[in-house]
Amino acid sequence: MRLIGSLGFTLTVDGADFNVGSIVRWNGDFRTTTFINNARLAASIPATDIATAGTASVTIFNPDGSRLGG
Repeated sequence: MRLIGSLGFTLTVDGADFNVGSIVRWNGDFRTTTFINNARLAASIPATDIATAGTASVTIFNPDGSRLGG
């Protein structure tokens, strides 16, 4: 899949123990996140995040501040 230079995309994150208010961080920056259910989130990744090639770090935080992955 080629994303460099695209208009951005919606990242779907599957996992466990997500809560309403869980937040996706992309390379350390918070991204607009939609809670779908306790096992799925969706985050808006803007074009600026994929303007250059590289590897992204994705981390999820619950409202209580606990880190769920990364």
